[in-house]
Amino acid sequence: MQNQLKAELGPILIAITVGLGIGLASGYMFLGLLLSLAGFLTLRLLQLAKIVRWMTNPKRESAPETSGLLEILVADIQKTLRQQELESQMLRSSLDQQTRLISEVRDGVLITHAGGRLLWSNKQAQWLLQIKPDRDHGLPLTHVIRNPHLHEYLAGENFAEPLRLKIDQQRRRWCEVSITQYAEGERLFLIRDVTRLQQLEQMRRDFVANLSHELKTPLTVLRGYLETLPVHESTSPSVARIHSEMEKQCERMSNLLKDLLLLAQLEDIDSEMNFAPVDVGRMLTHIREDAVRLSQGSHDIELEVDSDLKLTAIENELFSAFSNLVINAVRHTPEGSKIIIKWFADEFGAHLLVEDDGPGIDGRHLRRLTERFYRVEASRNSSTGGTGLGLAIAKHVMLRQGAELNIESTLGSGSTFSCHFPSEQIAGQPAENLQPAGVSN
Repeated sequence: MQNQLKAELGPILIAITVGLGIGLASGYMFLGLLLSLAGFLTLRLLQLAKIVRWMTNPKRESAPETSGLLEILVADIQKTLRQQELESQMLRSSLDQQTRLISEVRDGVLITHAGGRLLWSNKQAQWLLQIKPDRDHGLPLTHVIRNPHLHEYLAGENFAEPLRLKIDQQRRRWCEVSITQYAEGERLFLIRDVTRLQQLEQMRRDFVANLSHELKTPLTVLRGYLETLPVHESTSPSVARIHSEMEKQCERMSNLLKDLLLLAQLEDIDSEMNFAPVDVGRMLTHIREDAVRLSQGSHDIELEVDSDLKLTAIENELFSAFSNLVINAVRHTPEGSKIIIKWFADEFGAHLLVEDDGPGIDGRHLRRLTERFYRVEASRNSSTGGTGLGLAIAKHVMLRQGAELNIESTLGSGSTFSCHFPSEQIAGQPAENLQPAGVSN
């Protein structure tokens, strides 16, 4: 550095000396010095101009020859450019490697711009969705994938749950789409081929439905014979007890088959969905009457409803869900318990609440309560008379109708089972194309 400074001072001293000599010879000392320094600065400016021109395209032009401090500047610029080129090569190599890895994964991957235009897709996504990069990249995704259910899902901007949809009627292919938003509105789509899973689920539903239908006939015959066998006062107590238990178990089996058939129907996403305005207040009045008969006056059951609040829904399925929630409250709370049924609306939508002051449920069970046949050891046993499918039915009804089922409970503080419907489903609101949340056909 000191050598470069000395080299820079040399030309300056020479310029000053020349200027003084010219000044002495001409008799104009200041003017001669000024002209000499101006010439020196002009040369330096020309060198700086060469450096600037070289910096605009350092790959095509060689570095200009300079001296002094400008030589140090050019050397530092060259060092920085070499470092940037090395980092750029490493970044390109890393990006190419990641692109190759994503291209070869078994799930489809799409990336869209903030405006919804398709930026990039890997091989699996191109195969699943019949995308041609040369033709489709740069187009709006809604033009590339013409599926109305996907368009509704994107417009809703609620990507907490993945969307399952049929993407190819001829190949009968099903995909599950998950979306992650990042940067300024850009989206990453992960697309899984769930055709095999969908087929297995359909096989399971068909098996349960077929088995339930097959069992109905022998069960009907058995119940018929039991009804024809009279039980007189003279009948021995043991025979009467056996007859009563057989009737009880036949009734339980009949209810179980009925619930299994209903659950299979609810799980069939190809089944018809007939949405219509439902008078929920009147429905809840009938459900309360059924609950009072089941309770035989041992529970205090109150009804607080907005009688003018109607819902656009599937009426028979809605009745099954609400009835199961209320009947469960009666069956799983001790005598003397208070049960409150509330139906109201607010700025978030319409809501059904079934509250009880029973013994409550341990928090570790809440997540699994909607599983088929799941029972809480202390309070949910077969002696209550339930089938163990009531909450599973309620959950699937809510999913089919675009609603949400929540369960809140604390040991010793009672329980609250609530159903929340979006404002769009309140009767009188636009209700076109209502679809089960996260599922499409």
